[in-house]
Amino acid sequence: MDKTLAARLSRIRSAVRSATAPLRSSEKVGAEQISALSQSQASSVFGSDWEDLAPFVRSRIIFSSRHFAPSDIDPSLSVLCSGSSRAFPNSTSVALERLLFFDLETTGLSSGAGTVAFLAAFARYYRTVPSERTVPSERTVPSERTVPSERTVPSESGFELRIRQYLLLDYPGEGDFLEHLLREFENNQAESVLVSYNGRSFDMQILRTRCLMNACRPPDPPHLDLVYPARRLWRRSLENCSLSTIEREALGVDRGDDLPGSQAPDAWFDFVKRGDSSRLLRICEHNARDLEGLAALLNRVSAIARDPLSAFSVRAIAPIDPEGIALRWMSAVKAARASAAEGELRKTARSLLEYAVAAGSARAAFVLAGECALESDPDRAASLRVRVARAENGSAFPPPSPGLRAAACRILALDAVRRLRDIALALKWVDEGLSVPALPEGARRALEKLRERLL
Repeated sequence: MDKTLAARLSRIRSAVRSATAPLRSSEKVGAEQISALSQSQASSVFGSDWEDLAPFVRSRIIFSSRHFAPSDIDPSLSVLCSGSSRAFPNSTSVALERLLFFDLETTGLSSGAGTVAFLAAFARYYRTVPSERTVPSERTVPSERTVPSERTVPSESGFELRIRQYLLLDYPGEGDFLEHLLREFENNQAESVLVSYNGRSFDMQILRTRCLMNACRPPDPPHLDLVYPARRLWRRSLENCSLSTIEREALGVDRGDDLPGSQAPDAWFDFVKRGDSSRLLRICEHNARDLEGLAALLNRVSAIARDPLSAFSVRAIAPIDPEGIALRWMSAVKAARASAAEGELRKTARSLLEYAVAAGSARAAFVLAGECALESDPDRAASLRVRVARAENGSAFPPPSPGLRAAACRILALDAVRRLRDIALALKWVDEGLSVPALPEGARRALEKLRERLL
């Protein structure tokens, strides 16, 4: 028995290395024999577009049939996309060739050690030249719906989206699977900028866990997680903010007969245990469509960030939330205080706040009142605060919270004392604030303390 902690740790590390080391050629023969059933099943159900990379790993490349007209990603996107500052050093744009779209399908929704990633998709933009090229049109799905597998299309000079998928056929291949995934994060020309949807909280956490379990270093590229701008822009107008819902309602793209990603775990287990590939192939289709949707979403939110005011004029099933985007721009103003970018950000934020107030947002009215006070427009500031104090907001927005209403009443009371020299009016606003239903205790104490000072 190991007598010291160091000796025990050394034994554990040795065991991990031996368990996760790449298979030698002689060992791979044994692995193929052990998994003969899985391999024969894989050969019979996966078409010629899938290639063998290792005994338990297959891959394919897909040329997206969607039309994309992207442009370099402007640093203004960082205003909407939290945690993306590393992608825009010195406020420079991100070239399209640096973008790496990424999505995983896993055996569960937990990011714990028991959840395994079995399907990964990566996509990059590649420059094209005017010519004719042959591309896959639609892919065969398990419903036996087949169409011609190739088509010749004229290619305009620009960019095309190439998707590469990696499929893990069984647990023993995870080491090889991860090895190929990690290579995708490498970019010989410049550091890749990862683009995902909820990847910061889920996909990258899963990948980090599996890398640690297999004794390899996880990647840490700059990251654009589009779930944050999507929620800020559309959560008020959509039933949920899943990528497929945003594609359909905000981007006008209908996936048709798409198998939801929630069925991914059962689809993979059905293949591993019983060789049933009917749903697994459809999950591969779903995974590829996720990356196409991710690219389309990036184009949309990047255009909104470049010119947010113009975005409100674009007709869509799901309108953009003016309150959310206005408040986000004000947060960016505070973060950029005393910098060269503050002036332009404040100008845009002011216009967005005005738009949100006109749409009926009480929260935007409260923030705009503060801006008016800074600009020496106390009458406009007081008018906006009265709207908040009396919950005079539009029906499209939730009523202001009791705490916000109380804050408006307190500021109105202070304004009555300091600017108008009207103690009676100040007491009136204090009493109105104290009458707000469900008033938070902290707000109540602040108003009562102010009332004591005025009496």
